[in-house]
Amino acid sequence: MDDLETIAGLVASRTQGTGMRGVAKAVTDLIAEGKLAPGTRMPSIRQLAGELGVSPTTVAAAWSHLASMGSIESYGRKGTYISARSLPSRPRRRWSYYEDSSTYQIDLSTGVPDPELLPDPRPALGEVDLGKTASYLDPPVLPELKEKIFSILPTGFGRHDLGLTVVDGALDAIGRILDLLPKGLGGVAIEEPCFPALYDLIESKGYAVYPVPLDDDGLNPVALETVLREQRVRALILQPRAQNPTGISTTVERRDAIASILAAHPEVYAIEDDHSALVCESPLHSLLEQLPDRVAYVLSFSKSHGPDLRLAAIVADSGAIGDLESVRTLGPSWSSKILQATLLAMLRSAATGTFVAQAGRAYGERRRRVGGELGLDGVRGDGINLWVAWTDLSLLIHLAHEKIRVVPGSHFYVAGSANSPTFRLTLGDPWNSFDLVLEALSESMSRSLAGGPYR
Repeated sequence: MDDLETIAGLVASRTQGTGMRGVAKAVTDLIAEGKLAPGTRMPSIRQLAGELGVSPTTVAAAWSHLASMGSIESYGRKGTYISARSLPSRPRRRWSYYEDSSTYQIDLSTGVPDPELLPDPRPALGEVDLGKTASYLDPPVLPELKEKIFSILPTGFGRHDLGLTVVDGALDAIGRILDLLPKGLGGVAIEEPCFPALYDLIESKGYAVYPVPLDDDGLNPVALETVLREQRVRALILQPRAQNPTGISTTVERRDAIASILAAHPEVYAIEDDHSALVCESPLHSLLEQLPDRVAYVLSFSKSHGPDLRLAAIVADSGAIGDLESVRTLGPSWSSKILQATLLAMLRSAATGTFVAQAGRAYGERRRRVGGELGLDGVRGDGINLWVAWTDLSLLIHLAHEKIRVVPGSHFYVAGSANSPTFRLTLGDPWNSFDLVLEALSESMSRSLAGGPYR
């Protein structure tokens, strides 16, 4: 039995009576119970009518009613789908902070940069004129900061008429870009596994989530082409390097393949989330160089210069940046000029630049050392996290027993998988030195190899 037959049978089992309202109520109830998730393809009118033993006209009337409520979306030959707008007002959140660490001695679940590898902002603050007050009449971005950020971007960006603005972090940037998309129904394609807050953000904007699997070179192009062909996709979100959680960086060949696919789908806008840019060892291969009018590149400074700066740059076509800044005047208008000036001073500082470069190399070395402690062969990836794929759940169970906290891999999938043997490990603990982390891992693995009653 295929999925459409299964869904038809499910709707039929819940339908009371033979009228339009009974069919519509059955679908509505299944949505509320989470049994028909946003993005689920529904059977055709004729298929469901045959399963229910009613006239196709009855199902068509139910479909019309559900569409008017925003519960389903029809895309002609591509089919009818459960709408993201069908989500309850408080959808299930996939992402949350892990606040209670009292039961763990080592916490490698945070996904935040190690404070030891963040530059000290105090020298930069000393250069900021704190008495200068920003004006509503000033441009939203310090011209000197805009110039400095452009100077650290790939030279290929300079071939295009690009604009730049600064907002309050990468998630703020992505949310604002999604708000600019043409209004209408549809969904957003995104890597899977992925940072769960991005799934939540997409759904909070009223879009369905269409996951696309990864391989070692980046987004799988065959799977991407399938999703774009079969679904009504408004945007594609991808992380060009240090993908969270896997650490994968897109190769130049894979970037070219993705660009070629997107060229055939002009209705899709791409958003690149380069969240760990300045602490990455991998080069950036950006889609913006090939599709400058259909890509927004987001450069975050949280992992490199400090999360509390709350700053990220958006680089895109000048028209799109103008639209972003215009809409933002109805809200905060600009990100703190004091923080912008602090970041500018840090970017100009040779000492800070050296420190950030060394931090990037330190994360790479940590990855290799942790991989060695865990007995992993050929550790790959970039950024501040390590993605571990084990043959079973034994290592995950062992680490929990040893009071070492990591994040189960199921947290990074749209639907989740309770039995996934994968997990994400952050290469630093906000409260303990990395030497202590390594010592705890070493002792833990030694006990694991010796065996134990909990295994």
